[in-house]
Amino acid sequence: MTKFIIKNKSNESIIANILKPKDKPKGLVFILHGLAGFKEEDYLVTCAHIFLDNNFIVFLYDARHSFGESDGDLKNACFSNFIQDFETVLNWAKDKEFYQEPIYALGHSLGAGAVLYEAIKNPSLFKGIICLNPVYNGNKLLDSYQQTKPDFVLKWQQEKYLYKEKESNPLRNGYISFDHIIDAKKYHLETKASAITCPVLLITGDRDISSTKKINEDLFNNLNSKKELHIIKGGTHTYRTQENKKELETVLKEWLSKN
Repeated sequence: MTKFIIKNKSNESIIANILKPKDKPKGLVFILHGLAGFKEEDYLVTCAHIFLDNNFIVFLYDARHSFGESDGDLKNACFSNFIQDFETVLNWAKDKEFYQEPIYALGHSLGAGAVLYEAIKNPSLFKGIICLNPVYNGNKLLDSYQQTKPDFVLKWQQEKYLYKEKESNPLRNGYISFDHIIDAKKYHLETKASAITCPVLLITGDRDISSTKKINEDLFNNLNSKKELHIIKGGTHTYRTQENKKELETVLKEWLSKN
């Protein structure tokens, strides 16, 4: 593994890890975590090693304003920043010796939204994308929260910030601003999803209230490229149980064998 420090236009640091296979690489994949995530999340590392075992170069990085090593504060995390960071990373990577196109990308939550955004903006860049529990439309996100947890939404709006602690590591904690919902409401990526030309795999959990089965079906129905949608039984917005991670691993391996 090799670690890199990438600087954006504001001289803020984005920390990335690159894993290279033993044999000649046959592809390059970028892996993006979600809101309040980090590149070492266990289910993302599982995905990374599936690609590595298939002789891919794997590029993982911490978005700014996350729980990872990059600069920023969780209070400033939002969809727009996830998009900006992915574009910063792509532009940095393009002249490096490991870079090759077209690329694959796998994202979770807002990271998946950033992948969708770039695949719409530049479809020829991508050979395949995997979206885990994608968040791509702030209005749909807020509607889902209001339907399932109206008191939670009202309290969040009133207090402005939501305390977040990582299930896997309580030492990683901070506050998520309600402004991140407002920012996400600017995006309606399903309306432009027909521009994507590469194969798309959508995965979510049937207990996820941020990226529900219905939200994924809405996106799926707007895609015109080769596409698959898989719903993990008992899955929430992240995959913590061994059963969920095993199913995620199986689905990804089967999809890669076909794409």
